[in-house]
Amino acid sequence: TEIDYPVVQSESDDTYYLNHTVEKKKGLPGSIYSESQNRKDFSDPNTVLYGHNMKNGSMFGMLKKYRADETLYNTSKYFWILTPEKDYRYEIIAAYTTSVNSDTYTLFKGPGKEFLEYEKKMFQNSEIRTDATASEANVKDKIVTLSTCTGNQATRFVVQGKRVNAVNPQ
Repeated sequence: TEIDYPVVQSESDDTYYLNHTVEKKKGLPGSIYSESQNRKDFSDPNTVLYGHNMKNGSMFGMLKKYRADETLYNTSKYFWILTPEKDYRYEIIAAYTTSVNSDTYTLFKGPGKEFLEYEKKMFQNSEIRTDATASEANVKDKIVTLSTCTGNQATRFVVQGKRVNAVNPQ
């Protein structure tokens, strides 16, 4: 998939970047952005990133292809998040449609039993078969949840990845 955008974060308004560019100009398609409560270094147990589901495939418009084409996972099992400090590789562990108010969007203060149960539930929710299994869940995992709209106000489509390694950028 071709998703290659900067990730921004508002200080307090989690909807600001729905219709503002990275240059803070009002307009669509907005920006890819994280929850204001997430740490900028992707060190939270669950970092949630939002992006519009554009018909032309831009922003997070490509995510829905994981549901429509089961072979896509076999050719694209990983995604990268590049930061000035580290480059993080994530293995896709789940892709599914969920309610806008579901547990998928839970942010955790730290690792613990609740996060482990959450992670196991993600594996069960997945609409696609992945190589990852619930038995591999670990309280120290770092998850990134990529969330986009479905066309239904009550649901979102998410692709979730678990960090498998980090390297220093060259």
